[in-house]
Amino acid sequence: MRKVFGKSIAVLSAPLASQRGVTLIESLVALGLAAIILTAIMAMVVTAVNTSTSSKTRTVATGYANEGSEVAREMRDAVDWQTFFAQYVSPGTVCSICQVTSTSSLAASGVSVTPYTRTVTFSDASPAGNPQSRVYVDVVVTWKDHNKDEKVELTSYLTDWHK
Repeated sequence: MRKVFGKSIAVLSAPLASQRGVTLIESLVALGLAAIILTAIMAMVVTAVNTSTSSKTRTVATGYANEGSEVAREMRDAVDWQTFFAQYVSPGTVCSICQVTSTSSLAASGVSVTPYTRTVTFSDASPAGNPQSRVYVDVVVTWKDHNKDEKVELTSYLTDWHK
């Protein structure tokens, strides 16, 4: 017994020979557990970064698809309905001036154009008995993300809104 600040404290002491240090096996087990935990953490970080990058590219692609829909509307509004229908709406007509280019509004604001391809297709969607009254517009933006083909597709209908 020892007295510390007026109180008795029991002190157990073992002979130096019976005290054991950390063995080699314990050290290897601890290092193995640390390696497994660090590997799991790194895998989560890599997954988070890949998901973030994929989300960003999908958001940009959606912007290009919206822009394609707007280009189709502008084309409709630039001429009268009959001219628009005759120029662009034979079955399955692909709009050659609707491609993603460096002059696209998103590209002009600094968004990369490189991995994206946009296709805008017009087709006649007029109901029976009302010819040349409605146009189906299909906008598809494709790109490669981590060697996987991705796409965003928007569809809309255009009508002669001046009537």
